[in-house]
Amino acid sequence: MSAVVSKILYISNPTEEEGTLSNKRALIISRKNLNEIGKELLDDKLLIHNAKNISHNMYGNYLEAIIGALYLDKGIEKTEKFIKKQIINRPRINENIKVDFKSKLVSWSNIQNKNINFIVLESSGPDHKKKYNIGFLLNGELVENHWSNSVKEGERVLAKKIYEKIDERNTFIRKDK
Repeated sequence: MSAVVSKILYISNPTEEEGTLSNKRALIISRKNLNEIGKELLDDKLLIHNAKNISHNMYGNYLEAIIGALYLDKGIEKTEKFIKKQIINRPRINENIKVDFKSKLVSWSNIQNKNINFIVLESSGPDHKKKYNIGFLLNGELVENHWSNSVKEGERVLAKKIYEKIDERNTFIRKDK
């Protein structure tokens, strides 16, 4: 199923960056997503099993088995149509996809031959309520910082801030200019 989802996403989004497509595919084929879709699509009274109760994971397993059977019975074309309609084009899938600005920033830095790094500049507060000042270094120079409740969240917010300051010429616009 991963290959079919990759193909459909690539054909549907030819200009999208590889990292973004990978994130979309990961969300679409995630166990959580397939379990939810399986639960919505499948009538548990029609599912044959030996378990006392159908677990949440079993819905995703049944869905994958049905997709495999569809492929064997009807071929790749019908299977791709089913996956596109019932799994990829579900409205809530597209709403849950977040743009990974950190990946976009890494791609930009590789293309522009720039060295980027996120560092913890300082932290404050007790262990159970710590705040972190995350810094963004461009070619070793601190160009932006952000306070956050976690390092990961701080890097995410900071990456978005930085990425939005890259202009159409792929140049980073500094806040002090």
